[in-house]
Order: sequence, then structure tokens, then C-alpha cells
Amino acid sequence: TLIVGGSSTAERLPRLAARYADEYVINSPSLEQCRAARERLDRACQANGRDPSTLALSAFVAINVGETQEQVERTFDTYTRTNPQYARMLNTRANWIVGTPDQAHQQLAALATAGLARIMLSVNCNLHRDMLPLLKPS
Repeated sequence: TLIVGGSSTAERLPRLAARYADEYVINSPSLEQCRAARERLDRACQANGRDPSTLALSAFVAINVGETQEQVERTFDTYTRTNPQYARMLNTRANWIVGTPDQAHQQLAALATAGLARIMLSVNCNLHRDMLPLLKPS
């Protein structure tokens, strides 16, 4: 499997992915960026005589899921104090999977509807490991 990663707004990489890759990965996309990336991939596949359904679109997405909204806000405060990588990523917070389990499931479903075949969650600390059970389908 060949996976190519790039920006959700890239023009050249989707063309390369359509020629050589099995999957194209974007980072922290909005729903509109997912749709636009999927459209670019589809056009690039068609230009290469390739079935667009054979090129998956996936995304790497940050998470902050809690039982309550208050827990989510406390976790954002913890990120700011203790997790420099996540503190730097707070400017893309609108594109994270954020909220209660129900809200997170709605966001994941919306991303799938926008064209994502796979969503890779950023799990780089114990806080994230504690969130994973909250994301299991009910």
C-alpha cells in the first residue's frame, strides 16, 4: 500500500496520488476541505483513466472527547499547560473531533460523508488513551 500525504489544498500532490498511490492523507481538514480534496482526487483519477473509488482519502485529526463539555474544556486547559504539540495545534481546533461522545460520533459521520474513507486520530498522551473508549460505537 502506498500512502501519500499532503495539504488539503494541494494541487500537485493529488495528481501524483492519482497516478501512484492507494491513499491520500490530509491533516486536520474542515468538512469543506474534505469535499474539495475528494473532488480534486476524483478529477485527477479521471484524468489518468483511474476509477476514483480506488484512491482512498483519509485524514489525521486531533481529538478532545469527554463525558461532559466541562471535561472537554478542562482538557483544553491541560493541553495548553502540558502538551506543546497540541498547544501549537489549537488554531485548528475547529477541525478537531471535539465534545461529548455523541458530538464526536456526529463529527466522524460528517467527515465520512464529506469523503473520508479513514480517520486517523492523534493519540500521543494518556489523556488521549482515556478518550478512546468514548469513541467506540454504541
